[in-house]
Amino acid sequence: MNIAYFGSPEISASLLQKLLDNGLPISFIVTNPDRKKGKRLSITKTPIKQLAIDRQIDFFDKPLTRQTESLLIKKLHDHNISICIVFAYGSILSTKLLTSVNRGFINVHPSLLPKYRGPSPIVYPLMLGETETGVSIIEINEKVDAGDILAQEVVPISIDQNKQSLIEELIVVASQLVTAVINNSIEFNRVKQNNEKATYTKLLKKNDGFVKVDFIQSALGLKQKSESLIPPIIASYAKRFHITLPTSLIDVLYNLYRGLDPWPGIWTIVETPKGIKRLKITSMSLSGNKPVIKIVQLEGKRPVDFPTFNKAYNIFI
Repeated sequence: MNIAYFGSPEISASLLQKLLDNGLPISFIVTNPDRKKGKRLSITKTPIKQLAIDRQIDFFDKPLTRQTESLLIKKLHDHNISICIVFAYGSILSTKLLTSVNRGFINVHPSLLPKYRGPSPIVYPLMLGETETGVSIIEINEKVDAGDILAQEVVPISIDQNKQSLIEELIVVASQLVTAVINNSIEFNRVKQNNEKATYTKLLKKNDGFVKVDFIQSALGLKQKSESLIPPIIASYAKRFHITLPTSLIDVLYNLYRGLDPWPGIWTIVETPKGIKRLKITSMSLSGNKPVIKIVQLEGKRPVDFPTFNKAYNIFI
């Protein structure tokens, strides 16, 4: 059996590395084209492509068009691929492509589908204060994240867990589940998803990390609490899918931090003697059971501990 792997970003490369270490016969890799990245806009390979080069595995990195899709299908046939694994590839796959190999395509989705479909399934459970998430292995169909579930495992979320530590745990579980499904070493029943219970995430943008100064002040107990200050990224989501947010605004802020750090991060706009500046919360932690802001960074300045910043600028005192 020969396997192809479709993916692009660092998180996908982490899973691919573990699958290769598990001994899965992945002989062909598909990823997105090189892109301009960073302040200097230098041409950069995807982490998946770099891993393919390092492990000397043949790869395909062209943008998917009608012409290149035919070439990709030929490549899959040339490599005698019988099944394809997809995780964070970043492009829509056509029905023609999905039916081009014998055992089809399976997708790794780091949530308990049908919850948290879409591009940001790891971030949203953290932002909303969930106590568990998971990994779902699904058969890919023409609808995004809506295929039949082949295997699924619950992963608890601890109160002190952040995005990076949760990713690491999910990757371990995903590697075990994918390996079991590919090798038919676990018994599972194909389960159709209940679309009526589906919830959806969106692709994150820089502005999703913006919170108002008044929200931070309310969270710190310096101003009267106001639910209207809760950032739209979770306020609208919670309202749409009937999710209850924590009653304490400092808990809401902490959950946002856990989900959005390091990018886009939690940031606000403050007025300083040298004009309006952006302020980013770079570290929060628990003191006992209470979240506290530890480190902040003012635009153009180095990170400092929060009490030192307050002493200098008197914004949150």
